[in-house]
Amino acid sequence: TDHPFDGNNYSEQNSNDKQANINIQNNSNNVKKYKNRNNLNTYYCNQCTRSYPYKCQLKVHLLTHEGKTFSCDKCPKSFTYKDSLAAHLRTHEGIRYPCDKCSKLFTDKRLFNAHLRTHKGSSYLCDKCPKSFTTKSGLTTHQLNHEGISYLCDKCSKTFTNKQNLSVHRLTHEGRYPCDKCPKSYSAKGSLRNHVREYHEKQTHLLPHERAVLICPTCSKSFLRKDCLRQHLHTHTGIRFPCDKCPKSFARKEDLKRHGLTQHEGKGFKCPECTKSFPRPNKLKRHLLTHA
Repeated sequence: TDHPFDGNNYSEQNSNDKQANINIQNNSNNVKKYKNRNNLNTYYCNQCTRSYPYKCQLKVHLLTHEGKTFSCDKCPKSFTYKDSLAAHLRTHEGIRYPCDKCSKLFTDKRLFNAHLRTHKGSSYLCDKCPKSFTTKSGLTTHQLNHEGISYLCDKCSKTFTNKQNLSVHRLTHEGRYPCDKCPKSYSAKGSLRNHVREYHEKQTHLLPHERAVLICPTCSKSFLRKDCLRQHLHTHTGIRFPCDKCPKSFARKEDLKRHGLTQHEGKGFKCPECTKSFPRPNKLKRHLLTHA
């Protein structure tokens, strides 16, 4: 297998995984499948408002409702996904995959193999960092990041470090389905519905276009609730909350706590395809699209 550790280390977790699969099958009534306007499947969870383009992603999501965890038998940490446990166990084994092309080390064989592919046929080297590219245009685009060149959107004045990101952003201005509550527009009706449900129908985001808002006197940002404004005001004090496990620091204590939970304590919402972790499910949902 691709996992260079003894399978006995997680035999108990395998049984948990089988039980989780049984629970998913038994909870099939928690799954609804619909066709969107493009005749593509969308899978909805009946226990919350989440939806996924692939059934396998919904199955992974259902585990969060079952409360299934995969525990490490070498330390107190536990993980929502088996792949996350597998990656974590390799840190106990001290296994490393060194790249013979550069100085990078990897604990995950899949990430190591993906990295090796970046070196194959790479004949265009950046003279400002270790990155290399298979085409001259790829190198030229990358070097713009070192030169501080930015690409300006002529619709909203946002700037981007490369032309591709600007092109993707421009699509948001070309949608056929505009939101009647804010300037955003979407190319699919389902995307517009999701946006309205996520941002305009929830109580915490209700009526931003109809009711009075609280304005920050320092930067003019607006807020619907006093506690949100109060938290935001701390960012202008210059006070930082440093992390005692890495060099990062944060303007708000809540951000420091969230960082500690997701990055150092193995909690948060973990990607089943890689080792990344996210503080909120909507960020994980956006990230999962990169694996689709």
